Amino acid sequence: MPTKYSSGADVMNTSELLQLYAAGERDFSGKKLSNAYFRGEDLSGIDLSASIMWGVNLSNTSLNGAKLTLTSLIWADLSGADLSGADLSGADLSRANLSGANLSKANLSGTKLPEANLSDAIMPDGEIASNDLMKEASAHAIAKRARH
Repeated sequence: MPTKYSSGADVMNTSELLQLYAAGERDFSGKKLSNAYFRGEDLSGIDLSASIMWGVNLSNTSLNGAKLTLTSLIWADLSGADLSGADLSGADLSRANLSGANLSKANLSGTKLPEANLSDAIMPDGEIASNDLMKEASAHAIAKRARH
């Protein structure tokens, strides 16, 4: 049974989530999964909305059609992940590694991407992210810090 975190989120570990997912559960909204390891797993259609997932390893994971609205994915490793059709609206991907990730047809409205690594990621419009996009994201983060 998950325990409560001070923010009100239920704390889960990797094996617990994977067991429930394999049993057909898809709604894991509001969970805390910091430093969890899901490398290469198939989590298609999972709902992790409003979850706290700092430093999570989701590299090469299938998250197509996932609901990640308002999810905190700071420092997450999403390199090579399939996020096609995922809803990442309002998610915080600060300093996340999205290199080589597939974001085609993903909803990125309001998504925070300061200092995120988007090299070679397939963006929602089908374009491959360039170094210019990465520099723009970093410049935005630097400008924001200078204002505060």
